[in-house]
Amino acid sequence: EQVRAFRKAILGLRKDPKLVDKLFERKDRVYARVIPGYGMKSADVADGLFMVIGPDKQLDAWESYLKSTEGASAKLYRLYGRDFWMPW
Repeated sequence: EQVRAFRKAILGLRKDPKLVDKLFERKDRVYARVIPGYGMKSADVADGLFMVIGPDKQLDAWESYLKSTEGASAKLYRLYGRDFWMPW
């Protein structure tokens, strides 16, 4: 019953003509909590731990972006699959 009520409530949101406007209004506030440099400093997110996944070119660009938004001391630590290999 609880799941059914939740699903009905979600489907009921389709009828709200202002739904897109409400979601758009919230997006910056929500994204800022999970994407470093998007409107607030990472340090402002209590216990924040962030990660990105991508090729080296993208990570280089991300690190430059972080330095421009978070400050010159921002550091992107790279982890590779081999960092987690277990010896047999």
